[in-house]
Amino acid sequence: MKADFKRSQKEMKNLIMDQIATVISLLQKQPSEPTQPSGPAQQSDPTPSDTAEPLQTVHPSPPTYDDDDDVYPEDWQPDACDVPSTPANAIVISAGDARSQDVEELQGPPDGVEFCRLRRKRKPVFLNDYTAGKKKQRHGPVVVDTLKPADARLLKFFQKWITYARDNGRPRDVHTGEATRSWFVKLMVLNEWLEDDQIDAMAHLLRRRRTLYPEVYTRKGVVLDTSAPQFFSMFWNMCEGDRSKMKWDESVMSYVQGIPHRYLPCWEKQEYIYFVLHLPKERHWVAVEVDIENWEIIVYDSDIGATVEAAMESYLKPYSELFANLIRDSGYFQYNNYVHPVELGDLSQLLPLHYRRATSEVVPQTNSSGNCGMYAMEHIEHLMLDRSLEHVHDDNMLTFRHRWCVDLFYQNLTW
Repeated sequence: MKADFKRSQKEMKNLIMDQIATVISLLQKQPSEPTQPSGPAQQSDPTPSDTAEPLQTVHPSPPTYDDDDDVYPEDWQPDACDVPSTPANAIVISAGDARSQDVEELQGPPDGVEFCRLRRKRKPVFLNDYTAGKKKQRHGPVVVDTLKPADARLLKFFQKWITYARDNGRPRDVHTGEATRSWFVKLMVLNEWLEDDQIDAMAHLLRRRRTLYPEVYTRKGVVLDTSAPQFFSMFWNMCEGDRSKMKWDESVMSYVQGIPHRYLPCWEKQEYIYFVLHLPKERHWVAVEVDIENWEIIVYDSDIGATVEAAMESYLKPYSELFANLIRDSGYFQYNNYVHPVELGDLSQLLPLHYRRATSEVVPQTNSSGNCGMYAMEHIEHLMLDRSLEHVHDDNMLTFRHRWCVDLFYQNLTW
């Protein structure tokens, strides 16, 4: 019975060492090798027996981590899954069971076995420490370079995380939901079509930046999420009879009055309303600008040929009517050149907003598909900054994608 116990212990030891070697080999991205006995035991029968010499295992070198450039997000937490679980087929022995057996205490490592000490990982550098120096160095007004690539250190750590080179697999909080690795892959990969989730997260971050740096975004505008125009359209289509006398639901008016926790400002004193519109038939995203003072809707389309003019008019007509009614009903624009005559009775009805598409001379056109969502968000950001759209083209799409990935991963509010 004692011999059977020793045999089972040796088998368990070999099994565990093989598993450890396999895991370490995977971490080093090298193929694992089966455990081989060293010395004279190499030519002996590998089957353990009572008289066989103890098997000796050669351990591969421990993994090393090049974390000198790692910059962790402020809310980074170690993954609870870091502690390895007990193998399902392992034999669990209590301390009492071990003392009841004839266990020989090792005075040192067996011959041929090197005990290696893992390199101690450096204390992680978190984003708040990383940005502290940058904030101290900032003087004067903030200047935004829309073509500046993502910070190399932040991008490097993000790429480690997204490729499973870092152990924390928890989704990141982007304030509009949780962003998994696959969520970020869609945002990072060139020509990958963006979903509502990515666009809403980008719009939310843009609203936070505008709140923090109102002097940077010189245009006074509201950036809506993707669901808002559909929400407005639903109530507009439900109205029967004379829509000029329509009273909007409180849930719609909350958008007009402002939703502070979502960084949606009140429409009072605003000049523009921006949102990204999805064209379902074409499966295409476009940026929409509602110019309140000039009473028009302008569409910024990166692929004008994808939608014929008649189809675009059918998409814009309902919004030209409902936004005109909503702007008037808000009570914030009673002196607008189109609202004021109606309030005085000089006009019998409120005119809908004019609508048009910006020409290709204003909006560079894409030669590929899948980047329309990124185009639309960059159009809105550049317009809010009162910048030309000449640099929003295919050659800069990967730069934009990497920058948004890093900014959303770290929730960067600065540039």
